[in-house]
This record gives sequence, C-alpha cells and structure tokens, in this order.
Amino acid sequence: MWSDLRRNGILRSKSRSDIPNSIGSSDDMNNHFLSSVPEAECDASMVSSFENSVFKPSTLFTYQPVDLDFIRGLILKQKPSVTGHDGISGKMLQLALPWIVQPLTHIVNLSFELGSVPSAWKVSKVIPIPKKPNPTCLGDLRSISLLPVCLKIAETALFNQLYDYTVGESILPSNQSGFRKKHSTTTVMTDIVDDMLRSWDQSNITSLVLLDMSKAFDSINIGCMLSKLRYYGLADSLLSWFEAYLNHRQQYVLVYKNGTPDTSATGELNSGVPQGSVLGPLLFSIFTADIFTLATHSRIHMYADDIQLYLSFSPDALADATIRLNKDLSEINRWCRKNSLVINVSKCNNILVGSEKNLKCLAYQPLFLGDEALPRVEQVRSLGLLLDSGLAFSQQVNNVCKTAYFCLRQLSPFRRELPEATKLLLVESLVLSHFNYMSTVYGPLLTLENSYKIQKVQNSCIRFCRFFNYRDHITPVLREFGLLNMSERRFVQYVCFVLSITKSGEPLYLNSKLEKRTHVHTRDLRHVNATYTIPNHRMENFKCSFSYLAPHVLNNLPGDCRSLSSQSVKQRLKSSILSDTCQFVAISRF
Repeated sequence: MWSDLRRNGILRSKSRSDIPNSIGSSDDMNNHFLSSVPEAECDASMVSSFENSVFKPSTLFTYQPVDLDFIRGLILKQKPSVTGHDGISGKMLQLALPWIVQPLTHIVNLSFELGSVPSAWKVSKVIPIPKKPNPTCLGDLRSISLLPVCLKIAETALFNQLYDYTVGESILPSNQSGFRKKHSTTTVMTDIVDDMLRSWDQSNITSLVLLDMSKAFDSINIGCMLSKLRYYGLADSLLSWFEAYLNHRQQYVLVYKNGTPDTSATGELNSGVPQGSVLGPLLFSIFTADIFTLATHSRIHMYADDIQLYLSFSPDALADATIRLNKDLSEINRWCRKNSLVINVSKCNNILVGSEKNLKCLAYQPLFLGDEALPRVEQVRSLGLLLDSGLAFSQQVNNVCKTAYFCLRQLSPFRRELPEATKLLLVESLVLSHFNYMSTVYGPLLTLENSYKIQKVQNSCIRFCRFFNYRDHITPVLREFGLLNMSERRFVQYVCFVLSITKSGEPLYLNSKLEKRTHVHTRDLRHVNATYTIPNHRMENFKCSFSYLAPHVLNNLPGDCRSLSSQSVKQRLKSSILSDTCQFVAISRF
C-alpha cells in the first residue's frame, strides 16, 4: 500500500533523486563537502592538560569481547537495503548468517584487541540529497554518508559498553540530551518551558539564547578527541583503535544524473567523527562534556550540537542579567575556539519570555558573541518547536495545521476509491501524526482558539473518511470509530509521557521536579492521599507547567496503572474516556 502511495505522489518517494547537471560533477560535490568544514586549530595547552590528567584515577575502560549471539542479533537488525563502499548489504549478511557470524565475530573482537580497523571499513560512500526541490548550487546539497555494514556492527559492539561506562561514571552531563536513552527534544523543551513558567509565576522574565555550531561533528579535532578519551579513562588498546578509526578516513560521492551513476575520486578527511556512524554522536557528547562547567550564571541545555542558554531575572535587573549572560557567552565562545569548533552567529538568536506587561517596560540590552550582537526576536524555532515570547504557540499551531491540511489534500483525490478502514489508517499516520510532536509541551498552553483549529483538522479527516453533511456533528462519529478527539489524545499522550519518566527516573532534570510528599514531611494528614507534592503558585498559567501538571496527573492515576506498560495505560485511559468514566480533572487542561 505504501509503495502505491509513493507511486501516486501522495508520499515522498525514497528513491534516489537526480541532481541537475548545472550544479557540477561528482568531483565538484566531493571537493565542496570536504572544503566546507571550518578550519580551526585546537589549543595545544588544553590538549596537553587532558593528556596529563585523568577524570577518575580509579577507573579504566576496556573492551569486553562479544559472543556469536550478540553479533547474530546485530546482523538481524541491519537494514536490508543499506550498502556501503564494500558492496556488502545488510540483506547479504542476513542471508549468509549461518556461515558469516563466526568469522565476523572473530574479526570484530580481533579489531579491538589489536587496535586496528580494516582499511575497507574507513571509506564512506556519500549520496548528495537536495535540501530543497530545485537545487541550483552546491550549497543546496546535503551529504548523506553510508558506511560499511560490518563497521556499524563493530561500532555497536563497542557503543553499548562505552555508553554504559560514560553513564555509570557520570561522564555525560545530565543536560546533554542528544542520542541518549529516555532523553529527547521533547524532554528538553518540557524542562525549559517549565522553568520559564516558574519564572513567570514569580513575575520574572527569562532570556533564552540559542547557539548553533557550524558542522560541529565534522570539525572535531582528532588529536583533541583522543586526548579527551584518554582523560576519561579509556585503555591504551582502545585509544589505538580510535586513532585508527578516526585517522586517514576517505570518502567519495556517488550521484545520479539522468539515471546514470557518476562516481568521484576519493578524498581524505582530516577532522571530525564519521557521519552516519554509531559511535559519532557518543564521541561528540564526550568531546563537549566539559562545556557544561562554563555556564556559571545561567542554565544550559544541549541536544547534540544545539546549545540553549537561559537565565531568569526580575524586570528591574535586566542590566545585571545581561552582564551575567554575556560572561557565560564569552566563556562558551572561548571554549569553542580552543576546541576547534565554530559558532555560526548568523543562526544564533535571543528571545525574552514573560508577561506582556513586564516585557513592555524593558529597555534593549544587547547580548554579544565575540564582537557581534545577537538579534533579539519575538519568535524562535527551538528543536522544531516555534517558541514565542508569550508562550502562546499560535504560530506553531498554524504551521502544523497547514502541513496537516496539505497532506489531507493529497489524499482527497482517492476519497471515493479507498475503503473506510484504509482512509482511517491514512489520516492517522499521515495527517494527525503531525500533532504528536511536542504536544506534551504546547498542549497544556493552548488557547481555546488554537485548540479549536487543531480539532477542525480532525473533523476534516473524519469527513474525508465518511461522506456526510458539513453541518453534521462529529463527536458521535468519533465515538463510533472508537477515536478520541484531539484534546483527549494530547491528554493520554501526556499521561504516558509522565509515567515513562517516573518509571525510568530519566531524564534526571525532569524526574527531580517530581517531589514525593514523604520527602517534604512525614505527617499523616487527614484527607491527603496525594503521593506527589503540588507546588505552590501565584498565577493561573503555572497550572500548565510540568511541575504542577505532572504531579496532579500522577496523584489522580489509579495505583495499579503505574506498574502497567505505556500501551496498557493508553488503552485503559482510552476505554475510560470513551465510556465517559474518566475521572481526571486535568483533561480539561488540554
């Protein structure tokens, strides 16, 4: 079914896209990708300090050989169609599994034992993908790097052990959420918006600074990376392996023009971690772990290479807050220069969040990154969420509704040909799914107008699935289909989100905001059955915060639900809402 949808233009095709001849040859593209990495030198004294000291003297990380079952499981998880430079696909390994698993396990373990990486594993095949529909120059292309499947299997064998080591030894900062279990862009924005609402409740203002690094993963200095790995306790054999893994890597570009493949000559990469690799994101997190010690006046969050720095202050303390933020920005900018990373000032922004009354009385106080002033904006896109100074999220709702209606219009020509069950599946997966991203962040803060805009999209979807008059009421049809309305969907998603945090205890920056009543006092008060403490507040909008809403949800959740899986809780909540037996008052907040 999905193949037919792509063939008819309803879904975006995953097949390779032809690049216009006017852009240049494959060699031009490869040279562009290699030369577009910013050239920055690492500070020699900083590298020396990492080489001559250790994070914890008592710790040493060594690789533990993996067995056949482990490698067999990794082979079965590979995508069948992915093929690297060596021409070996995941499907080929899976077909040859009984014969290949033992020699491949031996090669993987021997690679780490000898500290050596096969040269065939160090060549990347780069597929250029247009960033926009009609590319006109090399800058309009994005490089997608395909690595050998066998290398990814070896990387995964090391990744699982190295990740557990970095978490167990507290090497990874708690506020680095990129590529970590139980961490996501949603948890980052939930924490930031919660801190903003807490500040707003105290009649304060929050200044948020978004910093963007230029090709951060490609700019990492290899010598500096190795010195930090030594500092954090990696054994010499592993350091030798990483030195072989990172140095003398090569890449070439494969591009299709008029259906004909065009392959460039290979070029050598002198910096960075491999694109599309398993270890690359973890190595970047280790490389940037010490940046969190620099923000002494403000709070910092990172998701991969996206940095968010924010500070709350009273309106009459703007000048002092600006000085403190500028000090932190200066330290971060200095750290980036010493670590061969470059901040793209043109993509950095500053936004003030608070009540309209407090924002109006503020004078302009510029923030600086080096010698350049950061622009102050009324609205900024942070990790895919459009954040405005009043936390209304109106533009976010408008954009998502526009995208959803566009997808629905693509489906409309097939309205009479498709069966009702298929149409329901299509609108759920292609239209309404757009509202799932970040709904736990903006959902509680929606105005009635914005909530109605979102509901109108679902109403249109139901009318697409079933033919009836525009004036007919939608709710009975939703119940007939066994569907929740959009407000109820956001509520169920929020409950599952909160439960996952309490069960895993991660991320720590959100779990620490859920304070149990017994931690506050041990008195057995009458009529108090609440497990979690509801924080005191002054303003009504604080009830939309995670600090208030999450404990409220947990206190009203039946005790046995906390031991169930997220899917079971979702089904149970859905059944109670459809049968009008749901007792949650918090559902009105969505």
